[in-house]
Amino acid sequence: MAPAKFDRNSAGTYKNRLRELKPDTDGKFGKMSASDMLSHLRKIFDTSNGDVDAPDESIFVLRKVGVPLMMAGLMPMVPGVLKTHSSYEPTDLDDFEAEKQSVLTAMDKFVEELEADPDLKRVIPLMGPMTLHQWSVMHALHTQHHLKQFRL
Repeated sequence: MAPAKFDRNSAGTYKNRLRELKPDTDGKFGKMSASDMLSHLRKIFDTSNGDVDAPDESIFVLRKVGVPLMMAGLMPMVPGVLKTHSSYEPTDLDDFEAEKQSVLTAMDKFVEELEADPDLKRVIPLMGPMTLHQWSVMHALHTQHHLKQFRL
């Protein structure tokens, strides 16, 4: 089965689902609030967009096994299996709607960068350097995971 991708075709669907998120939406698993999830997603998209430098703290098993399994569509996001890297921990939000818009804008920027150069590499801390094409698969899995977390 081919993995999902975060590209122009799928971004609209993800964004529409995310627009339904409210500050008081309860998650069905995990510890994140709706605000936490927005902050977390934005930070990861900002990294893939090159707006934030990430350290390469990749570990062998994720770099050499996890990434290929993800690219083959064989690595689902299972709640509680991987803990987020400290750089992606959520921060308190002053304005929920402004943060939601920041995430949507970061998603649009990612799609533009992906279309311009899918082979451009950017570091994700635990997986190392990944092409924007690989990021698109990770973003699809990760975004779907959090949308399911909030029943969206």
